[in-house]
This record gives sequence, structure tokens and C-alpha cells, in this order.
Amino acid sequence: MKLISLIFVFLLIVTTAHAQTTLVAGNLKISLNRQGAFTEITDLKSGENYLYKDTLAPILTLVSGGKRFLPDLLKYNESSGIITLTFSKIKAKAEVKVMLRETHITFEVIKAEPAFLIDGLVWGPVPTTISKTIGEIIGVVRDEKTALGIQVLNPKTLGGDYNQEGMTWNRGETAVKKPWGSILQAYSINRDKPRFVDTWGGEYKNTPVAAIKGETVAGSKVAMFICPEPQTLD
Repeated sequence: MKLISLIFVFLLIVTTAHAQTTLVAGNLKISLNRQGAFTEITDLKSGENYLYKDTLAPILTLVSGGKRFLPDLLKYNESSGIITLTFSKIKAKAEVKVMLRETHITFEVIKAEPAFLIDGLVWGPVPTTISKTIGEIIGVVRDEKTALGIQVLNPKTLGGDYNQEGMTWNRGETAVKKPWGSILQAYSINRDKPRFVDTWGGEYKNTPVAAIKGETVAGSKVAMFICPEPQTLD
């Protein structure tokens, strides 16, 4: 009976390990579960996990028909460095290319289909336990020891939360303070689809915006990093 129990525990540990995708770059260690959600954002220098765990923590959210959809399956091909995310409720998939750099990790959407269903995407939102200093515009949060940030890497990717206008009318929303810490987020719009947008902060309603051929969310790219707080600007 004891042998059977030990075998069961061993299999459970192995299964759990395979259910996690772990990425390490510099001081940053990220783990994702099979549902495409963060389970760990750890500073390897201090050993502290800065993920706030009592809320949703998707790596990617799709926007379709005015609603938001979370992934329900993640597969990671380590040899190609590609994460495949399945969004079964809208029968969509996204492929994300992962690059492990010396000081950070980059994530790039290389495919998101079917494109006609996707209005946009949100990187995250990523919930953290850090709340002391919030860099709303640049997307960096800090406490006494550590800085954690998300950085947009091209014009297709915008800091903040998804909106059809592609503008933020307050101080900034790339990092947002919460009662329990903060969130980090960025987004991209599928500009290949014609849109009707409330512009200038809602002052002008239903402004037509013509499609830009080929400008889907594919190509949206961000970086995540963690470092000692004094090295933030470096």
C-alpha cells in the first residue's frame, strides 16, 4: 500500500511538472500552466515570487465582438520556442514566439487566426504584488528591492488596456495600481478590419476608421524583465 502511494505521488509530481512551462532569462523566472496563465513571476536574485495569485493572470487575452476571451490550452514547443494558445470559445488560436535574452524575455505573436474574428489582443493583464512605485506610462512597477516591467517593442503594440481608438486619455495604463498590488498590460488592434470608433475620449461618436490591409495583430511584441530596483533605468 505504501509503495502504491509513493508511485501515485511520484506520478503526480511528474504530471504537474510537465503541465508547467518555465522560462528563465536573467533574474526573471516565469511559469505558465496548461491553461495559458501565469503561475510564477520570480526574481531569482531574491527568490521572491511577485505574481498576485487571487485573480486571473493570462499571458494573452483575445478580444472578439466586444468580449474578452482567455486561452484554455497552452502548448510549448521548446525546440522552436513557440507557444500555441487555444481559445476554444471562439475557435481561435495564437502562436507566440518566445526569445530568451540576457536580461529579458520577448514575446511576439506570429500568428492569430481566424483574423476576421479577432478585434484585438491584450498582453496579460499581468497581476503583481508590487505597489510602491507605479510607472503608468512606461509599464514598470517597483518596490524597495525589485523592478518588474513590460515594454512594448513596436508601433503595432500599445501600452495600456485594449480600446478601439488606440488612445489613453489619462496618465497611462501600461501599469495600473490595484489594492493588492498592480497590473501590467499592453495591447494591439486588428487594423485590417474597418471600425467605428468613439474618438477624442468619446466626444465624437461612431467615427469610421478605414481598414489598413494586412495590419492584423500578428507582429505584436512585448518584453518582460525583472531586475534590482537601482538598475531599473539600465
